[in-house]
Parts: sequence; structure tokens; C-alpha cells
Amino acid sequence: MFEKIVPAAVQISKEETIPKLAFTYFNSRGPATIKDFIWWSGLNSADAKSAIAALDKTLTRATVNGLDFFYIGSAAKPSNKLTSVLLPPFDEYMVGYFKGRDIVFSVNNVDKSVAGNLNQ
Repeated sequence: MFEKIVPAAVQISKEETIPKLAFTYFNSRGPATIKDFIWWSGLNSADAKSAIAALDKTLTRATVNGLDFFYIGSAAKPSNKLTSVLLPPFDEYMVGYFKGRDIVFSVNNVDKSVAGNLNQ
């Protein structure tokens, strides 16, 4: 009965699956580094690198502070306007993406954030 309601899944190879996973990740969470992708996906380094290579024409690479970031789409045009972005302190962007959080915010200002006030 179940087979009549739910069709069998289409089998796809590992070589097809990994680039699709990378596309999904960088499309929804980019810009991100290869280490971020490895952490999120659980892939080994070789598989993650092959996924990025397979998406070579789709991914855009930007180097910031010596780190390569990948994303899908065009880069936002730089602005001279001073802006602030308000995020909850435990937002996935702050917690889940970068091992070194200093790329996201100034370490000198962490005590001014809600996360810095937790020990008070």
C-alpha cells in the first residue's frame, strides 16, 4: 500500500549529490568558507573541494583577510554609508558559520553585545 502512495526515490550518484548539496548550502548560507561547508555538511575535505570545483562557474569567490569565501549570485556594491545589522546573539550566522567570529564582528566590541553581557 505504501509503495502505491509514495513513489520510489530516484537514485542519484554521490558525484551528482555532493554538488547539489554544495549549491543548496552556498545559495542559502553564503558567503561561507570551505571549512564552514565541511562543518555544516559533515563531508570530508576532498568531497567538499570536489563539490566546489564542480560548481566553479556557479560560485563566486571573494577573499577577505586571507580567507576564501564562496557564494552564489553577484556581490553587493560597496557603500560608504555607516550601517548596523542587528542579530540575536545566538543567531545561526553568529554561532554556526565561522570558527573565528572576528570576521563577523569586532572582538573589541563583544562586551557591548548581549552575548558579552551574559556573565554579568
